[in-house]
Amino acid sequence: MYEKILVAVDDSPERETVLKQAAELAKVVGAAVHILHIQTIDTGLLGSGVVEEDSGAVHDLVASSIKELAAQGITTDGEIREAVRPDIARAVLSAATDRKAELIVIGARRHGGLTGLVLGSVADGVSHGTLPCPVLLVP
Repeated sequence: MYEKILVAVDDSPERETVLKQAAELAKVVGAAVHILHIQTIDTGLLGSGVVEEDSGAVHDLVASSIKELAAQGITTDGEIREAVRPDIARAVLSAATDRKAELIVIGARRHGGLTGLVLGSVADGVSHGTLPCPVLLVP
């Protein structure tokens, strides 16, 4: 069914649920899992990029996600890519295409009010983008 699953993670509390769902599915179908984190770059007024997240914390996030799945006997690797905030969903889709993923697993977190209008949702952007494969949205 699925041989390659891409799991997009961030440092939110939902990460554990996303990893759990991906692990359960990967074990059932015997899939390998690729952990992906998109490190957010904020562009300044002069066009220069500033990383919004601590690089060490991001590496730890990906490493701990890999370790958690590998401990369950799942073949797992991972990577960190960078994107400006409006392009995060596009970066996830690009990674899925590059990795020839057959399923994307991502947390579906809703922002309400003004935050939702300004930031949008990465999960919405992924699920409404040009999809290289199916998407599993984990609430």
